[in-house]
Amino acid sequence: MGIPLIAGPAVLTSSLILAKSHGIVLVVGALFFNMAILYPLLSMSDVINKKIGVTSSAVAGKIFSLLLAAIAVRLIHFGILGLIRTTP
Repeated sequence: MGIPLIAGPAVLTSSLILAKSHGIVLVVGALFFNMAILYPLLSMSDVINKKIGVTSSAVAGKIFSLLLAAIAVRLIHFGILGLIRTTP
């Protein structure tokens, strides 16, 4: 279940775009840093879920879904503004 978070289409697209502006070394380093953080969390997900409980886990899921939707709206907004500014 965690694999799309690590290497899904959004990560690949973002990596390609960021590599152009920030350099490949920084992007690959950030990817490995992300994987180093995610591996222990995903390995201990059962323990973490038992400690925080079902309700808290559901609340956290809703909050992160809302944040993800806000980021998506922001990206769409910037994309539309970019189209408007480049249209003659």
